[in-house]
Amino acid sequence: MAVAEVFDDNIFSRGEGRGRKSDFITRVTPGLQAGYYSIPFTLFAKYDFDAEVYARHTELNDAQLRRRATAQARYLPIRPLTLSLSGAYTRTETPQDLNLTTGIESARRRARSYNASPSFSYEVDPLTSVNGLYSFTNDKRAGGTQTDTHNASIDLKRQFGRQDTWGVGYTYRHYKFNDQEPSPVSDEGSTTTSHVGSLIWSHEFTPLTSVTLHGGARFSEGSTNPEVSATIQHRLQKGRLSFTYARSQTTAIGQGGTIDTESFSASASYQPIRFLSFSVTPSYYRNDRQNDQSDVYSFGLNATYQMTRWLNLVGSYRFSFQDGTLDDTTGGSTSRDILRNVGFLQLVVSYPYRVD
Repeated sequence: MAVAEVFDDNIFSRGEGRGRKSDFITRVTPGLQAGYYSIPFTLFAKYDFDAEVYARHTELNDAQLRRRATAQARYLPIRPLTLSLSGAYTRTETPQDLNLTTGIESARRRARSYNASPSFSYEVDPLTSVNGLYSFTNDKRAGGTQTDTHNASIDLKRQFGRQDTWGVGYTYRHYKFNDQEPSPVSDEGSTTTSHVGSLIWSHEFTPLTSVTLHGGARFSEGSTNPEVSATIQHRLQKGRLSFTYARSQTTAIGQGGTIDTESFSASASYQPIRFLSFSVTPSYYRNDRQNDQSDVYSFGLNATYQMTRWLNLVGSYRFSFQDGTLDDTTGGSTSRDILRNVGFLQLVVSYPYRVD
């Protein structure tokens, strides 16, 4: 259960000169999570929703503005084999909640997304493993394009020495776009297919510093582009630092056609005392689709103070700025800058109960 007071200076995600509106929002988030844990089988499920009351724009009041549900299961039929299954469902009136890989802002409309993802991991020997995953995602936004995404991947990894792991991987992606309204960038039922071959390398420079790299080529509809994901992490005595660079192909909620995205993101967390922690998360996204492009800059600052075992006080601030023509409210035809600042103060109450 969480109760928050939020200030949003651009509740409709409008560009400069288009009548930005700000408001104070009271948000209540009831939630329930449950799990079962044993050696061969683990099950976890969670559900919560946001109820919001607006100080000025009372027409936006909604008892279930966002709904979120997740479930995960893991089963070990034999010692070297692990089978997993996960699923997620989100319904929201703020579609930018679903644009996690692009950072793109979206006009206020109802949107929903659901995902199912089975996977396996098999240890061939203590140094070698094979991992496979398939996921299906369906995204839909009112008045926009519905997207079906199929993603299948498999990789083989082997540890060499105490510090290095090498591997090879293959990923298949298939996107299908069904327009509810005419779109300038996709036809009814249009599809995009891509194949990615990659090399995998991870290395521990020290017990506190490590790097992981996935790099290769993406072949999609007659074109070849790099596909990269690189992360470096360093643990501090009272915190952690990380930096991630990624270049890939993805989609945006409600928009037709794939997007080539490149992102730089960093994270720094620090815990000066036992019950107080801080984190900073700057990021930059560059998104391209045909003749449209957008740059998104964002910065997040969070602080958490544990008041008791069951009560936390959380403060958060997020800045975002989007520049370009790749958005879902102007049809990609008008250049616009979208500036947004969101801050909130939240009390989080959690009461665990265990049944033996």
